[in-house]
Amino acid sequence: MTRLYLNGKLCNGTGRGKDEYTLNELKQIAKDNNIFIFSVSTKEEICKEIIKHNKKTKKPIIISPKISNTPKSISVEPVVVTKPPSATKPPSAAKPPSATRASSSKKGTKVKTHSTTLATLEKEAEKAKIDAENADGKYVDTLEEIEMYLMKKERALWAAIAEKKTKKEVLAMSEKFDKQIEKMTKQSEKAQEKYYKLAKIATEKLIALEEFKGRSLTKSPIVVKEVTPKVRAAPKPREPENECIKINNKKYSERPSPPYSANECRDKVLLGNDGYQYISKPASNGIYRWVRV
Repeated sequence: MTRLYLNGKLCNGTGRGKDEYTLNELKQIAKDNNIFIFSVSTKEEICKEIIKHNKKTKKPIIISPKISNTPKSISVEPVVVTKPPSATKPPSAAKPPSATRASSSKKGTKVKTHSTTLATLEKEAEKAKIDAENADGKYVDTLEEIEMYLMKKERALWAAIAEKKTKKEVLAMSEKFDKQIEKMTKQSEKAQEKYYKLAKIATEKLIALEEFKGRSLTKSPIVVKEVTPKVRAAPKPREPENECIKINNKKYSERPSPPYSANECRDKVLLGNDGYQYISKPASNGIYRWVRV
């Protein structure tokens, strides 16, 4: 606030001190000098009108002796009141560096977040793919176990017939094998269901990863260009492809039937390890097995 003085007394103060005019005194001074003022004018507004009138007319301001017994020439002394040190704000020059640091920190955080997300998605996709492949392997193992057990059943029944077992004994033996095969088939179905579930999860993870990689920003910081990702499908459930390949391991080389997977050699006739011809035919449960011709 700029302090204004008339005749050495403050005219825009509170009016409570000895060296300050009251509102009524200022109105009287304005009236005595033929200065028009509004009835609702403040002390500062009246004071400014008096000073303005003095500068314009270059005549001394008439002040009644009742208001001031020692008339003096009008004086205007602008005084700038400064705020106490406690209320002084810290210099604003220190803000830009902090703002710059904050901005750079935000950028660093954004880059870090992007790379972290990418690494997380890649890790999740790789894990889901491995889980699906392991489940597929276990499912194939159950099919091979059923195939081996069917051959075991066939040998056991032929041996029972050769030993001249009764029909009742042979049927009881066959029923026992069938129950075990049924149990193994249920386990195989569960393994297949688990594989399908994991394969679906792997597909979703791969799609999420490819979509994240496919997003690219244009030069404009506002426009975002979406790039159509090339989705790589997860491994599908393994279906027989008639890829009849010889299997070189102990289990396949020591059995009487051919050292090939019957499920992979559907409807084919091959020479068994015992020298006889075998054909790959489906059993009642739909799983292929080797039958001697």
